[in-house]
Amino acid sequence: MSQFVKQHPDAYLIQGLLDNDHRVIQTIYDRYADEVVRYVYKNQGSQEDAEDLLQEALIYMTRHARSGFVLTCPFGGFLNLVCKGMWINELKKRNRMRVTNEALGGSEFGDAREQAAATLRDILFDQMIERNFVHLPDGCQKILKHAWTGVPLQKVAEMLGLQYGYVRKRKSECSGELVELIQKDPEFDQLQNPDFDFWV
Repeated sequence: MSQFVKQHPDAYLIQGLLDNDHRVIQTIYDRYADEVVRYVYKNQGSQEDAEDLLQEALIYMTRHARSGFVLTCPFGGFLNLVCKGMWINELKKRNRMRVTNEALGGSEFGDAREQAAATLRDILFDQMIERNFVHLPDGCQKILKHAWTGVPLQKVAEMLGLQYGYVRKRKSECSGELVELIQKDPEFDQLQNPDFDFWV
């Protein structure tokens, strides 16, 4: 962690997600779930939608934290903005875009908006990868899945019963095919726009 970045005291909640600490995760649900449920319910969603949204948000926040993310704002504001952005994106997909303009609690503190926007970009990009990955040929999917776990390509070749040179070449080709699919994704352009607002 950079010496110039000051962690917020709520950073222990992010660490709890990383550690899969059940007590911390329960604390997060106890403190923040009701507000997320109320927001989703007011905006054309169900209790089940809200529960799924919160669980998915925490999974993506944990992934984001593994890349060195440092929480510099209150956790509640950060979580609420991530959930709000994810829900607005879900409503866009469902073609239902009337959303109340009310902010979720705590969302105006510190740089929660900036941190949430960075996380939302990562979430949408992960979703684009997942959505487009399934369109790759089965062979590509197998090679990339193994390679993404950090297994050396030589070992991947052995596991798949293929020649190392072939696997190395196909990994590069398959990665290129996935990049092309992602660049054609309808959400790709909006993520490239630095002025894109997740909350409108």
